[in-house]
Amino acid sequence: MAKVLALAAHDNIAIKISGACTLSHEPFPYKDLWDQLSRVFDAFGFDRCLWGTDWSPTGSPTASAPP
Repeated sequence: MAKVLALAAHDNIAIKISGACTLSHEPFPYKDLWDQLSRVFDAFGFDRCLWGTDWSPTGSPTASAPP
């Protein structure tokens, strides 16, 4: 995480946040993610954070893409 946050020092770098809920070990509202996400938001600012929907779902974060 430290290396990712260090990238925020460069104004020409943004970060894409996608599939964050798949990293949680808790059900919605995924309380175990908010500390890390808050660090990213604080470092990059909301104007350099992009949200990805993770669509189309595969059923598993490690599932193969359809042929």
